[in-house]
Amino acid sequence: MVTEAKDKDQDTKKTRGERRFLSITYSLIAKLSGLTLATARAYGARKHYNPRDLDSVLSWINTRRAAAGLPLIGQPDPGAQPPATPETISEIPLPLPPAPKLDTLESGNLPPAHP
Repeated sequence: MVTEAKDKDQDTKKTRGERRFLSITYSLIAKLSGLTLATARAYGARKHYNPRDLDSVLSWINTRRAAAGLPLIGQPDPGAQPPATPETISEIPLPLPPAPKLDTLESGNLPPAHP
């Protein structure tokens, strides 16, 4: 019983903040959006996006990239080919080495035989 009460008290305590697993810097936002660092910070300060929210940052960056005709971040490129799978790898034709020209071969100048 004592441990249950202690655990219950710990659950109700306020924490300083949630743990961060991902850090998005203004320099990364600026690089992905094609802006300068000062401009990216200014847009964040004007509440065009929430720099602490990944969804907000990505949607704002993707809006800018779509307007510039660049591929979107976090979404598949419609013109890209799907990744190779074991089933499709066997379907990929392998290039053959060029055949030696018969007219230039001499009796002592034959290519090495493969075992």
